[in-house]
Amino acid sequence: MNSFAMSAKGWAILIFGFLACIQALHGVYFSHHTEMPGPSALLEWVVLFTLIGYWLTLDSRDHRTVRVSDMGFLLYVAWPFILPYYLLKTRGFRRSLYIFLLLIVDYFGAFVVGRTLFRLAT
Repeated sequence: MNSFAMSAKGWAILIFGFLACIQALHGVYFSHHTEMPGPSALLEWVVLFTLIGYWLTLDSRDHRTVRVSDMGFLLYVAWPFILPYYLLKTRGFRRSLYIFLLLIVDYFGAFVVGRTLFRLAT
């Protein structure tokens, strides 16, 4: 095994950290009354879905479940349905609810932190 390899849990933490950074950046842009530049927004989606696809691959191997056969366009289009179903199937209702609540706090909390820090700096 490679010494730089991370487990599925490490990749999940990386996804949460990436979402926090991106949402804080969105909060800064929102406070500045501008939108994120097009290439940056495209790169954000590409990186996010690459991370999610790789995490799904590792996590399905850890839980010994069949992974989604098309991790490209299907993941991009149907991720709001695939991820909740996968989490409910592998972790049960209570743990999935905890993960979703953590995701919501991460997503909106980072936006508010980015917006607040920009307001304080100006």
